[in-house]
Amino acid sequence: MPDFIDPKEFGLPTRTVLEMLDGNTLAIVIDRKSRIVMADGKKIIDKANKLKEVRPGTNIVFKTSAPVCSKTTKFLNENGVNIRFCSVKMCSYKKKAGSLLVVPAYFALMSRS
Repeated sequence: MPDFIDPKEFGLPTRTVLEMLDGNTLAIVIDRKSRIVMADGKKIIDKANKLKEVRPGTNIVFKTSAPVCSKTTKFLNENGVNIRFCSVKMCSYKKKAGSLLVVPAYFALMSRS
């Protein structure tokens, strides 16, 4: 089970999903079908900078299941944010009573029927 972190600790919006990959690596997770474009890349860099302000020396990774524009990929890499692609829908994230509830994608699809 992934280890998720409350984005409020870093002054980020509550809809931001952060995952602790190891002791020194944080992932900004965006799980959607539509392409990640430059506007999204700029927001990701802003979030990464806030994370680095609170935890200096932390490696920041962008984790997604969506295709990423080549210009955005280059922009993120130049700004020190690596990209990790996941070939399958990773998880669906639902807010419940102010806390993050992680539901496997299979069950999330079942509940939509």
